[in-house]
Amino acid sequence: MLTVIADALLMGRQKSRWDAPDHFKQASGRRSNIEIERETAERRHRAMRNVGMW
Repeated sequence: MLTVIADALLMGRQKSRWDAPDHFKQASGRRSNIEIERETAERRHRAMRNVGMW
């Protein structure tokens, strides 16, 4: 019982939460190429970190 509560509290403070898919996020206006490239690089970095390559 205490383990369940402790896990819930620790997950609440954890910074690496699940990131919503792109189709859930609202796009606000046009994006520049720099923003698109930055998002692609962040997505690639996140994927590499999730498999332990970074």
